[in-house]
Order: sequence, then C-alpha cells, then structure tokens
Amino acid sequence: MDLKTEFFLKLPEQRDGTILLKLKKGAETLAEWSSTVSLVLPQPHLTLIYDHSINYAFQQNAIPVVKELRLQNNGVARKNLVLRLTTEPAFAPSAEIRLQSIEPAGEFRVSPPNLNLKLSHDFLAELNEKVAGWLKVEMLDGHEVVQSITEPITLLARNEWCGLVALPEILAAFVLPNDPVVMTILSRASDVLKEATGRSGLNGYQDKSRKRAWEQVASIYKAIGELGIRYINPPASFETSGQKVRFPSEIVSQRFGTCLDLALLFAACCEQSGLRPFVFIHDGHAYAGCWLEARSLPEPAGDDLQQVRKFEADDLIAVFETTTVTNDQPGTLEDAEGPPRSGGAPRKAASHNREAIPTCSRCPCIAVREDFAASDARSGTHHSGYTRCVTHEWSFERTWFT
Repeated sequence: MDLKTEFFLKLPEQRDGTILLKLKKGAETLAEWSSTVSLVLPQPHLTLIYDHSINYAFQQNAIPVVKELRLQNNGVARKNLVLRLTTEPAFAPSAEIRLQSIEPAGEFRVSPPNLNLKLSHDFLAELNEKVAGWLKVEMLDGHEVVQSITEPITLLARNEWCGLVALPEILAAFVLPNDPVVMTILSRASDVLKEATGRSGLNGYQDKSRKRAWEQVASIYKAIGELGIRYINPPASFETSGQKVRFPSEIVSQRFGTCLDLALLFAACCEQSGLRPFVFIHDGHAYAGCWLEARSLPEPAGDDLQQVRKFEADDLIAVFETTTVTNDQPGTLEDAEGPPRSGGAPRKAASHNREAIPTCSRCPCIAVREDFAASDARSGTHHSGYTRCVTHEWSFERTWFT
C-alpha cells in the first residue's frame, strides 16, 4: 500500500484514520477487515492563541496577551525541549517554557500564569502611532530549532482603543475620572444642580433616589453642553477597528469630540460623582448611560438584551445621546434621551420612562464593573477603593449585548 506523502504534509493536526481491507471476487465482497490508526504529523505543530491588537492599557492591567501555546508532537519521542517566545519589536522580553519530555504524537498545552509574556511599560507608553509587530515561537531540541511559527500583532498607540475585536472591556481604561478638567465640569454641574433643585451636592446614590441620581446626570449634561464642544466624525467602523481617544482635557482644550470621546467624558464625570455609568456602542455609534440606583451587573460581560430591556422598563438606567451637547442648542438631558442622530437607539418618553432599548441584531455595551481592575490609559495610575487584581475606584459597568 502506497502512502500519499502530500496528504500527510497537509495534515493540520493529529487525527485518527481507518484502514479498510476487502477480499472481493468480482463485485462480491467475500470478507473485509478494518482497523483504526493514528495519523501523525510529519513535523511538530505549534499553535498560538493570542490578542491580535494590544495597547498600553493591557500592560497596566496585567492582561495576558498570549492565551495559550500548544505543541502537537510528531512521531518522535523528545526530551528536554525549550519553547521560546520572542517579540519584534521588543515590546516584551523573551519567555521560555521547558518541557522535560513528550511522547510520540503527544500534546502539550501551556497558558497563563505558567506562560507569562511581560509587556514593556516603556515601549507601550511611548507609542504615539500604531506599529506592526510579530510574535515568534521556536521549539528547540538542544541548540536545534525543530519548528517555529511567526504571528502578526498590532501595537496600538497608548491613547488608541482596540475596538470590539480584541478585548472590548479595555475601553474602561479610557474613562479618566481623575483628569483635572473633570472637577471643573463637576463644579459647574454642582451650580446647575443647586439652581434646579436647591441642593448642590453631587452625592451619587446616597439619597437612594432614582430621581436625584437622574438630576445629577442632567446637571452634568448641562455643564458639558456649555463648553462649546464641536462634533467630529469618528473613523469608519471604529467599533470593530478602534480609534484614538481624546482624554477629557483634550476634548475641552480642542473643543472637539467624537461620539466615543463624549461618551467616555460623561462616564468619567458620572464616575467622579459617585454614579455608575455605561458606554453603549450600537450601529457605529456610541452612547452614554448610567444606573439610577447603586447596582451592578453580576458578570463582567454578558449578552442579555432582555435584561437591559427590563432595566429600561423598570426605570433603573438612563441612556442618552451625547453628541447633542455639540449642537448650537444642546438642550437638556431629556432632549438627549429622545430620538438620537442615528436610528435605533434608546428613546425616552415624557414620563421619564424610556420607550425602548435598541432592537438591532447587534448592540454591544461596553462597561466595567465597580470591582473590575483597570488602570488609566494615560497615566497608568492605580486608584484605591476597590480590589480585584489591581485596585481601582471605578463604578463603570461592563457588558455587551447582541
């Protein structure tokens, strides 16, 4: 029986096959015999599972870039192997995994924390533009490189969000409640709140009143609307490919902002006020939202649109268009909760109960739970207040809905 060399060379991984022997006389089968055999790779096979785009926030939040490294051996027993992971450019020092032995056709898998590629703070913090890079894995038997693979990776500027394709929740790193301009906005919001309600305190949920929480968001909306910010269009398909983000001080000084910039600005102001904001991303557009009670989602991420509709029906969340603050007449928060610039987003009825949450086929909502660890994308500052991996004070919810 002749084996087909081309078949084995194209074999993507080890698999079982069947050998079938038949004794035939003419068209009649007199007897047959079958046996299962293992089809072994001609060469060891390496597979790397990793995030294809990373930025400075990944380093600050100790997010593992490589999720898993897998070695599928061929038909040769091997001992004292080294799996070496290197990068180009040098955005991380090399990492090595030592493997005492692996059987013929054996498999070896390694993932964090046993596989730890430590990202370079200095390299990623200094990136002002996107850079193309590589991850290289080598399998060494002694000094001989038996097998290797090279995979592409995109290194984003420190102020660049990677979009929904990589790690959507890293968007929370771009919410900067401690940016100096946030307190300037809140100072004006406090004055607005006093004019409207007779009380100036931005006290989060201390009153245990949804109405009071909404009034605080409304005062923040009015204060931002007085800044004379102008709208600027985001890059095409920003929700998947990402975009550079303007920080609050840049938005105010430049007086320009995209929908995402403005949603993050509102989130920063709400967070600093003790409220728990959302950033909704839907149909190429970003919106802001906020809990009206001191609540949080049970999981860091989810896709339960019905749950969001229930929050809306129960008047637990406020969702609003942020780019209305760039209009010549920004109006009020109630106006922003009405029909937005692009169709299909949440609307609010006059009774302060929104009529609907988006009913599109994909409506991601990015947020970070209050105990979700995240660090400033700009300064890398870790804020005290909550603990999980890294301490941070955010009350920013994270999930996305489809």
